[in-house]
Amino acid sequence: MNKFMKITFLIMSITTCSVSFAGIEKCSNLPNQTALNSCSSNALNSANQKINTVYANYMKELSPTEKLQLKEAQRAWIQYKEKDCQFQSSPVLKGSLYPFVHNACLVEKTENRIKELQDMQECRSGNEPGCL
Repeated sequence: MNKFMKITFLIMSITTCSVSFAGIEKCSNLPNQTALNSCSSNALNSANQKINTVYANYMKELSPTEKLQLKEAQRAWIQYKEKDCQFQSSPVLKGSLYPFVHNACLVEKTENRIKELQDMQECRSGNEPGCL
């Protein structure tokens, strides 16, 4: 394969994975890159609002020591999320696709963290039978 085909395949692979796993499926059929980038930005804002709400609600249930532990864990997770998505989207860093790929990665990781926080909260309240 020539270099152009390899790069095109890489970009399509990243975009396909990001869209199918990041929960921004509604962005996949938009007419142009500007619309895709805007849609992914809106999806990220929505995911950030949701994680902030879930986090705040969970913090209300924790002891002071647990609150500090979760706060430290959340800060470390945010750093990991930012650095990992920066790396994952680096193949398209200089292209118009970058904002979409970067946002899709951030949305995916944020949605996964929301699920983790919700699961931890469910375990704490005794509502989840599979909790250890």
